[in-house]
Amino acid sequence: MVRGPVRGGNRLALTVGAAMLVAVSGATAGVAAAQQAESGPRLEGLKRLDLPQRIARAADVRWLEDGELILGVIGLGIHSWWFEEISADFRVGLEDPAPEVVEIGGRAVVNRNTFERDYGRLGVSPQGFAFADLFGGVFVANENGIDGPVNLKFLGDLDRRRALTAAVGLMLRDEDGWAPYAAWLIEDGGGSPRGLLPTRDGGRGLELCRDAELSVIRFISEDRLLVIPGAEAGVFVYGLDGVIHDSLDAATFFAGSGCDVEPNEWGRSPLNDAYARADWLGPRRLIDEVVADGAGNVYFFVRYGADGPAPEAAADIGSLPEPGLRFGHHVALSSSPGAARPGRASGGSSRPRRARPQEPAGRPGQVGTQVNTSGGAVSDLVVASVPPPSGRVCWDLVHARVNDLRASSMRPCVIESEFADTRLRADLRGDRGVILLRGGALRGGDVREAEAFEARLFPPAGSGD
Repeated sequence: MVRGPVRGGNRLALTVGAAMLVAVSGATAGVAAAQQAESGPRLEGLKRLDLPQRIARAADVRWLEDGELILGVIGLGIHSWWFEEISADFRVGLEDPAPEVVEIGGRAVVNRNTFERDYGRLGVSPQGFAFADLFGGVFVANENGIDGPVNLKFLGDLDRRRALTAAVGLMLRDEDGWAPYAAWLIEDGGGSPRGLLPTRDGGRGLELCRDAELSVIRFISEDRLLVIPGAEAGVFVYGLDGVIHDSLDAATFFAGSGCDVEPNEWGRSPLNDAYARADWLGPRRLIDEVVADGAGNVYFFVRYGADGPAPEAAADIGSLPEPGLRFGHHVALSSSPGAARPGRASGGSSRPRRARPQEPAGRPGQVGTQVNTSGGAVSDLVVASVPPPSGRVCWDLVHARVNDLRASSMRPCVIESEFADTRLRADLRGDRGVILLRGGALRGGDVREAEAFEARLFPPAGSGD
Protein backbone atom coordinates (compact mmCIF):
# COMPACT_ATOMS: atom_id res chain seq x y z
CA MET A 1 0.00 0.00 0.00
CA VAL A 2 1.08 3.54 -0.75
CA ARG A 3 -0.05 5.98 1.89
CA GLY A 4 -1.06 9.49 0.91
CA PRO A 5 0.58 12.45 2.62
CA VAL A 6 -1.07 13.32 5.91
CA ARG A 7 -0.32 16.47 7.85
CA GLY A 8 -1.63 18.07 10.98
CA GLY A 9 -3.72 21.22 11.00
CA ASN A 10 -7.24 21.08 9.54
CA ARG A 11 -6.52 18.17 7.22
CA LEU A 12 -8.55 15.17 6.17
CA ALA A 13 -7.28 11.72 6.99
CA LEU A 14 -6.43 10.04 3.71
CA THR A 15 -4.85 6.91 2.48
CA VAL A 16 -4.22 6.12 -1.13
CA GLY A 17 -4.59 2.45 -1.89
CA ALA A 18 -2.68 0.77 -4.68
CA ALA A 19 -5.02 -2.23 -4.49
CA MET A 20 -4.88 -4.88 -7.20
CA LEU A 21 -7.78 -5.07 -9.61
CA VAL A 22 -9.20 -8.57 -9.97
CA ALA A 23 -10.92 -8.61 -13.34
CA VAL A 24 -13.49 -11.14 -14.52
CA SER A 25 -14.97 -11.73 -17.93
CA GLY A 26 -18.73 -11.88 -18.38
CA ALA A 27 -20.33 -13.35 -15.27
CA THR A 28 -17.36 -15.60 -14.45
CA ALA A 29 -15.35 -14.64 -11.37
CA GLY A 30 -12.10 -15.90 -9.96
CA VAL A 31 -9.42 -14.99 -12.54
CA ALA A 32 -6.08 -14.69 -10.75
CA ALA A 33 -5.16 -11.15 -9.70
CA ALA A 34 -1.62 -11.59 -10.99
CA GLN A 35 -2.93 -12.13 -14.51
CA GLN A 36 -4.91 -8.90 -14.35
CA ALA A 37 -2.42 -6.61 -12.58
CA GLU A 38 -2.35 -4.23 -15.53
CA SER A 39 -6.07 -4.40 -16.39
CA GLY A 40 -7.19 -1.47 -14.26
CA PRO A 41 -6.58 2.28 -14.44
CA ARG A 42 -3.91 3.80 -12.21
CA LEU A 43 -3.68 6.88 -10.00
CA GLU A 44 -0.02 7.66 -9.29
CA GLY A 45 2.24 10.33 -7.85
CA LEU A 46 -0.25 11.80 -5.41
CA LYS A 47 1.05 15.13 -4.10
CA ARG A 48 -0.58 17.50 -1.65
CA LEU A 49 -1.33 21.03 -2.79
CA ASP A 50 -1.25 23.51 0.09
CA LEU A 51 -4.27 25.69 -0.53
CA PRO A 52 -3.97 29.29 0.68
CA GLN A 53 -6.24 30.01 3.62
CA ARG A 54 -8.48 32.25 1.52
CA ILE A 55 -9.56 29.35 -0.68
CA ALA A 56 -9.53 26.65 2.00
CA ARG A 57 -13.31 26.24 1.70
CA ALA A 58 -13.16 25.46 -2.01
CA ALA A 59 -16.17 23.43 -3.18
CA ASP A 60 -15.33 22.76 -6.86
CA VAL A 61 -12.24 22.94 -9.08
CA ARG A 62 -11.29 23.16 -12.76
CA TRP A 63 -8.09 23.62 -14.75
CA LEU A 64 -7.76 26.84 -16.72
CA GLU A 65 -4.28 26.20 -18.06
CA ASP A 66 -1.17 24.35 -16.92
CA GLY A 67 -0.50 25.25 -13.33
CA GLU A 68 -3.55 27.48 -12.91
CA LEU A 69 -6.73 26.34 -11.19
CA ILE A 70 -10.15 27.95 -10.96
CA LEU A 71 -11.96 27.24 -7.70
CA GLY A 72 -15.45 27.99 -6.45
CA VAL A 73 -15.05 29.02 -2.80
CA ILE A 74 -17.92 29.00 -0.31
CA GLY A 75 -18.86 32.55 0.63
CA LEU A 76 -16.03 34.17 -1.37
CA GLY A 77 -16.71 33.59 -5.08
CA ILE A 78 -14.60 32.30 -7.95
CA HIS A 79 -10.82 32.43 -7.48
CA SER A 80 -7.77 31.48 -9.53
CA TRP A 81 -4.67 29.95 -8.01
CA TRP A 82 -1.29 29.01 -9.44
CA PHE A 83 0.44 26.03 -7.87
CA GLU A 84 2.98 27.00 -5.20
CA GLU A 85 1.63 30.54 -4.88
CA ILE A 86 0.92 31.69 -1.32
CA SER A 87 -2.21 33.58 -2.27
CA ALA A 88 -5.17 33.25 -4.64
CA ASP A 89 -6.73 35.88 -6.88
CA PHE A 90 -10.39 36.81 -6.76
CA ARG A 91 -11.99 36.54 -10.22
CA VAL A 92 -15.74 37.04 -9.86
CA GLY A 93 -18.53 36.88 -7.29
CA LEU A 94 -22.11 37.88 -6.58
CA GLU A 95 -23.57 40.17 -3.99
CA ASP A 96 -24.65 38.35 -0.84
CA PRO A 97 -28.35 37.47 -0.82
CA ALA A 98 -30.67 39.34 1.49
CA PRO A 99 -30.84 37.55 4.85
CA GLU A 100 -33.95 35.51 5.50
CA VAL A 101 -36.06 36.64 8.42
CA VAL A 102 -38.07 33.93 10.15
CA GLU A 103 -40.55 34.12 13.01
CA ILE A 104 -39.70 32.08 16.10
CA GLY A 105 -41.86 32.38 19.19
CA GLY A 106 -43.48 35.51 17.88
CA ARG A 107 -40.12 37.23 17.31
CA ALA A 108 -38.43 38.06 13.99
CA VAL A 109 -35.07 36.28 13.83
CA VAL A 110 -32.44 36.49 11.06
CA ASN A 111 -31.56 33.06 9.64
CA ARG A 112 -27.80 33.45 9.30
CA ASN A 113 -27.49 30.24 7.27
CA THR A 114 -28.76 32.17 4.23
CA PHE A 115 -25.87 34.63 4.11
CA GLU A 116 -23.22 32.66 2.25
CA ARG A 117 -23.31 31.63 -1.39
CA ASP A 118 -21.62 28.31 -1.98
CA TYR A 119 -20.24 28.54 -5.57
CA GLY A 120 -20.14 24.75 -5.44
CA ARG A 121 -20.87 24.06 -9.11
CA LEU A 122 -18.38 25.27 -11.67
CA GLY A 123 -17.65 25.05 -15.40
CA VAL A 124 -14.63 26.68 -17.07
CA SER A 125 -13.54 27.38 -20.63
CA PRO A 126 -11.36 30.08 -22.23
CA GLN A 127 -14.61 31.86 -23.17
CA GLY A 128 -15.75 32.26 -19.57
CA PHE A 129 -16.73 30.74 -16.24
CA ALA A 130 -20.12 29.21 -15.51
CA PHE A 131 -21.10 28.88 -11.87
CA ALA A 132 -24.17 28.26 -9.78
CA ASP A 133 -25.32 28.82 -6.26
CA LEU A 134 -27.56 27.27 -3.62
CA PHE A 135 -29.98 30.15 -4.09
CA GLY A 136 -30.67 29.10 -7.68
CA GLY A 137 -29.60 30.06 -11.15
CA VAL A 138 -26.66 29.62 -13.50
CA PHE A 139 -24.37 32.57 -14.19
CA VAL A 140 -21.71 33.01 -16.88
CA ALA A 141 -18.86 35.44 -16.32
CA ASN A 142 -16.62 36.60 -19.17
CA GLU A 143 -14.82 39.74 -20.30
CA ASN A 144 -18.18 41.44 -20.81
CA GLY A 145 -19.32 40.93 -17.22
CA ILE A 146 -21.78 38.52 -15.60
CA ASP A 147 -24.75 37.15 -17.53
CA GLY A 148 -27.67 35.45 -15.80
CA PRO A 149 -29.17 33.92 -13.93
CA VAL A 150 -30.59 31.14 -16.05
CA ASN A 151 -33.35 30.09 -13.70
CA LEU A 152 -32.53 26.43 -13.02
CA LYS A 153 -33.40 25.00 -9.61
CA PHE A 154 -32.10 22.00 -7.66
CA LEU A 155 -28.97 22.29 -9.73
CA GLY A 156 -26.90 19.11 -9.61
CA ASP A 157 -23.79 19.87 -11.67
CA LEU A 158 -22.26 22.07 -14.38
CA ASP A 159 -19.65 21.79 -17.10
CA ARG A 160 -18.53 23.99 -19.95
CA ARG A 161 -17.01 23.66 -23.44
CA ARG A 162 -16.17 26.83 -25.34
CA ALA A 163 -19.33 29.04 -25.23
CA LEU A 164 -21.63 26.20 -24.19
CA THR A 165 -22.67 25.38 -20.62
CA ALA A 166 -24.23 22.05 -19.67
CA ALA A 167 -26.30 21.66 -16.50
CA VAL A 168 -28.35 19.10 -14.57
CA GLY A 169 -31.33 20.69 -12.85
CA LEU A 170 -34.99 21.65 -13.10
CA MET A 171 -36.68 24.66 -14.65
CA LEU A 172 -40.07 25.97 -13.61
CA ARG A 173 -42.37 25.80 -16.61
CA ASP A 174 -45.30 27.70 -15.07
CA GLU A 175 -47.59 27.36 -12.10
CA ASP A 176 -48.27 23.76 -13.16
CA GLY A 177 -44.77 22.55 -12.25
CA TRP A 178 -41.41 21.72 -13.76
CA ALA A 179 -40.46 21.69 -17.42
CA PRO A 180 -40.06 18.09 -18.62
CA TYR A 181 -36.23 17.98 -18.65
CA ALA A 182 -33.50 17.12 -16.13
CA ALA A 183 -30.49 18.31 -18.19
CA TRP A 184 -29.89 21.37 -20.35
CA LEU A 185 -27.53 23.06 -22.81
CA ILE A 186 -27.09 26.82 -22.41
CA GLU A 187 -25.40 28.87 -25.15
CA ASP A 188 -23.77 32.17 -24.26
CA GLY A 189 -26.20 34.86 -25.35
CA GLY A 190 -28.30 32.19 -27.05
CA GLY A 191 -31.65 32.67 -25.37
CA SER A 192 -33.54 29.93 -23.56
CA PRO A 193 -31.77 26.69 -22.58
CA ARG A 194 -32.29 23.60 -24.72
CA GLY A 195 -33.75 20.62 -22.87
CA LEU A 196 -31.71 17.43 -23.20
CA LEU A 197 -32.64 14.56 -20.92
CA PRO A 198 -36.37 14.14 -20.22
CA THR A 199 -37.15 13.66 -16.55
CA ARG A 200 -38.97 10.40 -15.86
CA ASP A 201 -40.33 11.21 -12.40
CA GLY A 202 -41.41 14.81 -12.88
CA GLY A 203 -38.30 16.09 -11.11
CA ARG A 204 -39.17 14.46 -7.78
CA GLY A 205 -35.80 12.71 -7.38
CA LEU A 206 -33.68 15.77 -8.17
CA GLU A 207 -35.75 17.76 -5.69
CA LEU A 208 -35.73 15.29 -2.78
CA CYS A 209 -32.11 14.12 -3.22
CA ARG A 210 -30.62 17.50 -4.02
CA ASP A 211 -28.50 17.58 -0.85
CA ALA A 212 -27.05 14.15 -1.66
CA GLU A 213 -25.38 15.63 -4.80
CA LEU A 214 -25.99 12.63 -7.05
CA SER A 215 -25.69 14.36 -10.45
CA VAL A 216 -22.66 14.62 -12.75
CA ILE A 217 -22.45 16.23 -16.20
CA ARG A 218 -19.23 16.30 -18.26
CA PHE A 219 -18.02 16.97 -21.77
CA ILE A 220 -15.97 13.83 -22.45
CA SER A 221 -14.78 14.77 -25.94
CA GLU A 222 -15.08 17.61 -28.43
CA ASP A 223 -18.53 16.42 -29.50
CA ARG A 224 -19.86 14.25 -26.66
CA LEU A 225 -21.53 15.11 -23.35
CA LEU A 226 -22.06 12.60 -20.53
CA VAL A 227 -25.18 13.13 -18.40
CA ILE A 228 -25.67 11.29 -15.09
CA PRO A 229 -28.84 12.50 -13.35
CA GLY A 230 -28.08 10.25 -10.36
CA ALA A 231 -31.49 10.72 -8.75
CA GLU A 232 -32.95 9.03 -11.83
CA ALA A 233 -31.55 5.86 -13.34
CA GLY A 234 -29.09 5.74 -16.19
CA VAL A 235 -26.02 7.28 -17.83
CA PHE A 236 -26.58 9.09 -21.14
CA VAL A 237 -24.38 10.32 -23.97
CA TYR A 238 -25.45 13.33 -26.06
CA GLY A 239 -24.00 15.22 -28.98
CA LEU A 240 -23.62 18.98 -28.83
CA ASP A 241 -26.64 19.19 -31.13
CA GLY A 242 -28.79 17.67 -28.37
CA VAL A 243 -29.16 14.28 -30.08
CA ILE A 244 -28.82 11.25 -27.79
CA HIS A 245 -26.15 8.76 -28.85
CA ASP A 246 -26.21 6.15 -26.10
CA SER A 247 -27.80 5.16 -22.80
CA LEU A 248 -26.22 2.87 -20.25
CA ASP A 249 -26.91 1.45 -16.82
CA ALA A 250 -24.88 2.91 -13.95
CA ALA A 251 -23.92 -0.70 -13.14
CA THR A 252 -21.65 -0.57 -16.22
CA PHE A 253 -19.43 1.64 -14.06
CA PHE A 254 -19.93 -0.40 -10.85
CA ALA A 255 -22.41 2.13 -9.44
CA GLY A 256 -26.08 2.52 -8.69
CA SER A 257 -28.60 5.34 -9.04
CA GLY A 258 -31.99 6.49 -7.84
CA CYS A 259 -33.58 8.49 -5.02
CA ASP A 260 -35.63 6.32 -2.68
CA VAL A 261 -36.41 8.87 0.05
CA GLU A 262 -39.78 10.24 1.14
CA PRO A 263 -40.53 13.72 2.51
CA ASN A 264 -40.71 14.04 6.28
CA GLU A 265 -43.73 15.30 8.20
CA TRP A 266 -42.82 18.89 7.28
CA GLY A 267 -42.67 18.03 3.58
CA ARG A 268 -38.88 18.31 3.47
CA SER A 269 -36.23 15.81 2.43
CA PRO A 270 -34.62 13.97 5.35
CA LEU A 271 -31.31 14.35 3.49
CA ASN A 272 -31.18 17.99 4.55
CA ASP A 273 -29.60 16.68 7.76
CA ALA A 274 -25.88 15.98 7.35
CA TYR A 275 -25.87 12.90 9.58
CA ALA A 276 -28.96 11.36 7.99
CA ARG A 277 -27.42 12.10 4.60
CA ALA A 278 -24.17 10.33 5.52
CA ASP A 279 -26.12 7.29 6.72
CA TRP A 280 -28.17 7.23 3.50
CA LEU A 281 -25.10 7.57 1.26
CA GLY A 282 -23.03 5.00 3.17
CA PRO A 283 -24.21 1.72 1.60
CA ARG A 284 -24.68 3.23 -1.85
CA ARG A 285 -22.21 3.25 -4.71
CA LEU A 286 -22.50 6.49 -6.63
CA ILE A 287 -20.54 8.19 -9.38
CA ASP A 288 -19.11 11.17 -7.50
CA GLU A 289 -17.08 12.63 -10.37
CA VAL A 290 -16.13 12.05 -14.02
CA VAL A 291 -13.06 13.41 -15.82
CA ALA A 292 -11.78 12.95 -19.37
CA ASP A 293 -8.30 13.50 -20.82
CA GLY A 294 -9.24 14.58 -24.35
CA ALA A 295 -7.50 11.51 -25.80
CA GLY A 296 -10.46 9.14 -25.42
CA ASN A 297 -10.00 8.06 -21.79
CA VAL A 298 -12.82 8.66 -19.31
CA TYR A 299 -12.38 8.11 -15.57
CA PHE A 300 -15.18 7.67 -13.01
CA PHE A 301 -14.63 8.14 -9.27
CA VAL A 302 -17.18 5.82 -7.63
CA ARG A 303 -17.87 6.58 -3.97
CA TYR A 304 -19.10 4.18 -1.29
CA GLY A 305 -18.96 3.62 2.46
CA ALA A 306 -16.04 1.27 2.89
CA ASP A 307 -17.42 -0.24 6.10
CA GLY A 308 -20.64 -1.24 4.37
CA PRO A 309 -21.29 -4.35 2.27
CA ALA A 310 -18.79 -5.39 -0.38
CA PRO A 311 -19.78 -4.00 -3.79
CA GLU A 312 -20.36 -7.44 -5.30
CA ALA A 313 -22.97 -8.11 -2.61
CA ALA A 314 -24.80 -4.78 -2.91
CA ALA A 315 -28.40 -5.32 -3.97
CA ASP A 316 -28.95 -1.90 -5.49
CA ILE A 317 -26.20 -1.87 -8.13
CA GLY A 318 -28.53 -3.31 -10.74
CA SER A 319 -27.77 -5.72 -13.55
CA LEU A 320 -24.21 -6.55 -14.51
CA PRO A 321 -22.73 -5.35 -17.80
CA GLU A 322 -23.37 -7.39 -20.90
CA PRO A 323 -21.71 -10.82 -21.04
CA GLY A 324 -18.35 -10.75 -22.76
CA LEU A 325 -17.46 -7.25 -21.57
CA ARG A 326 -14.76 -6.59 -19.01
CA PHE A 327 -15.78 -5.59 -15.56
CA GLY A 328 -14.11 -5.75 -12.19
CA HIS A 329 -14.67 -7.85 -9.11
CA HIS A 330 -14.10 -5.80 -5.98
CA VAL A 331 -12.07 -7.56 -3.30
CA ALA A 332 -13.48 -6.71 0.13
CA LEU A 333 -11.30 -4.11 1.83
CA SER A 334 -10.89 -6.23 4.93
CA SER A 335 -8.94 -8.76 2.87
CA SER A 336 -7.45 -6.50 0.22
CA PRO A 337 -3.64 -6.27 0.50
CA GLY A 338 -3.61 -2.79 -1.01
CA ALA A 339 -6.30 -0.98 0.95
CA ALA A 340 -5.38 -1.32 4.60
CA ARG A 341 -7.41 0.69 7.07
CA PRO A 342 -6.13 4.02 8.35
CA GLY A 343 -6.06 5.02 12.00
CA ARG A 344 -9.53 5.52 13.42
CA ALA A 345 -10.96 8.33 15.45
CA SER A 346 -13.47 6.25 17.36
CA GLY A 347 -13.24 2.52 16.88
CA GLY A 348 -14.46 0.21 14.16
CA SER A 349 -17.97 1.01 13.04
CA SER A 350 -19.73 -1.35 10.69
CA ARG A 351 -21.21 1.52 8.69
CA PRO A 352 -21.10 5.32 8.57
CA ARG A 353 -22.86 6.47 11.71
CA ARG A 354 -24.15 9.63 13.23
CA ALA A 355 -21.48 11.26 15.37
CA ARG A 356 -22.68 12.79 18.59
CA PRO A 357 -22.72 16.60 18.38
CA GLN A 358 -20.73 17.12 21.56
CA GLU A 359 -17.72 19.36 22.03
CA PRO A 360 -14.52 17.29 21.84
CA ALA A 361 -11.47 17.87 23.97
CA GLY A 362 -9.07 20.55 22.85
CA ARG A 363 -9.80 23.99 21.49
CA PRO A 364 -13.50 24.81 20.98
CA GLY A 365 -14.74 24.15 17.46
CA GLN A 366 -12.20 21.44 16.62
CA VAL A 367 -12.54 17.73 16.12
CA GLY A 368 -9.48 15.62 16.83
CA THR A 369 -8.47 12.31 15.26
CA GLN A 370 -5.30 10.27 15.30
CA VAL A 371 -3.84 9.32 11.93
CA ASN A 372 -1.19 6.63 11.64
CA THR A 373 1.48 7.56 9.12
CA SER A 374 4.87 6.12 8.25
CA GLY A 375 6.38 8.83 10.44
CA GLY A 376 4.20 8.07 13.47
CA ALA A 377 0.92 9.40 14.82
CA VAL A 378 -0.13 12.87 13.72
CA SER A 379 -3.02 14.83 15.20
CA ASP A 380 -5.50 15.81 12.50
CA LEU A 381 -7.75 18.72 13.49
CA VAL A 382 -10.94 19.57 11.67
CA VAL A 383 -12.45 23.02 12.09
CA ALA A 384 -16.21 22.74 12.57
CA SER A 385 -18.65 23.71 15.27
CA VAL A 386 -20.01 20.15 15.47
CA PRO A 387 -18.26 16.83 14.76
CA PRO A 388 -18.47 15.48 11.20
CA PRO A 389 -20.12 12.10 10.58
CA SER A 390 -17.56 9.33 11.04
CA GLY A 391 -17.18 6.29 8.82
CA ARG A 392 -14.69 5.26 6.13
CA VAL A 393 -15.36 6.28 2.54
CA CYS A 394 -13.55 4.94 -0.53
CA TRP A 395 -13.45 5.93 -4.18
CA ASP A 396 -12.88 3.26 -6.82
CA LEU A 397 -11.32 4.45 -10.08
CA VAL A 398 -13.21 3.16 -13.14
CA HIS A 399 -11.94 3.58 -16.71
CA ALA A 400 -13.70 3.44 -20.07
CA ARG A 401 -13.09 4.76 -23.56
CA VAL A 402 -15.29 7.36 -25.23
CA ASN A 403 -15.78 5.06 -28.21
CA ASP A 404 -16.69 2.03 -26.07
CA LEU A 405 -18.07 3.06 -22.68
CA ARG A 406 -19.46 -0.41 -22.02
CA ALA A 407 -15.98 -1.94 -21.74
CA SER A 408 -14.98 -0.68 -18.31
CA SER A 409 -12.35 -1.72 -15.80
CA MET A 410 -11.88 -0.75 -12.16
CA ARG A 411 -9.21 -0.35 -9.51
CA PRO A 412 -10.63 -0.37 -5.99
CA CYS A 413 -10.22 2.25 -3.29
CA VAL A 414 -7.58 4.54 -4.82
CA ILE A 415 -8.56 7.26 -2.32
CA GLU A 416 -9.95 6.87 1.19
CA SER A 417 -11.30 9.24 3.85
CA GLU A 418 -12.26 8.74 7.49
CA PHE A 419 -15.23 11.11 7.33
CA ALA A 420 -18.56 9.86 6.02
CA ASP A 421 -19.55 13.21 4.47
CA THR A 422 -16.42 13.72 2.32
CA ARG A 423 -17.10 14.41 -1.37
CA LEU A 424 -14.68 14.38 -4.29
CA ARG A 425 -14.34 16.86 -7.13
CA ALA A 426 -11.68 16.61 -9.83
CA ASP A 427 -10.48 17.82 -13.20
CA LEU A 428 -7.99 16.47 -15.73
CA ARG A 429 -5.61 18.06 -18.21
CA GLY A 430 -3.89 15.36 -20.22
CA ASP A 431 -2.91 12.82 -17.57
CA ARG A 432 -2.45 15.51 -14.91
CA GLY A 433 -5.30 15.51 -12.44
CA VAL A 434 -6.33 17.77 -9.59
CA ILE A 435 -8.47 16.25 -6.85
CA LEU A 436 -10.44 18.23 -4.28
CA LEU A 437 -11.85 16.57 -1.16
CA ARG A 438 -14.34 18.58 0.85
CA GLY A 439 -16.72 17.97 3.71
CA GLY A 440 -20.47 18.30 3.45
CA ALA A 441 -22.23 21.24 5.06
CA LEU A 442 -23.30 20.46 8.62
CA ARG A 443 -25.44 23.56 8.83
CA GLY A 444 -25.43 26.52 6.49
CA GLY A 445 -21.87 27.20 5.34
CA ASP A 446 -20.35 25.28 8.26
CA VAL A 447 -17.84 23.01 6.53
CA ARG A 448 -14.31 21.94 7.27
CA GLU A 449 -11.43 22.96 5.07
CA ALA A 450 -10.94 21.19 1.76
CA GLU A 451 -7.93 19.13 0.72
CA ALA A 452 -6.36 19.45 -2.74
CA PHE A 453 -4.03 16.99 -4.44
CA GLU A 454 -2.26 16.60 -7.74
CA ALA A 455 -1.94 13.14 -9.29
CA ARG A 456 -1.42 11.35 -12.61
CA LEU A 457 -4.18 9.22 -14.10
CA PHE A 458 -3.26 6.44 -16.50
CA PRO A 459 -5.51 4.04 -18.47
CA PRO A 460 -5.14 0.28 -18.34
CA ALA A 461 -2.35 -1.13 -20.44
CA GLY A 462 -3.46 -1.77 -24.01
CA SER A 463 -6.66 0.24 -23.73
CA GLY A 464 -5.97 2.62 -26.64
CA ASP A 465 -7.94 2.73 -29.87
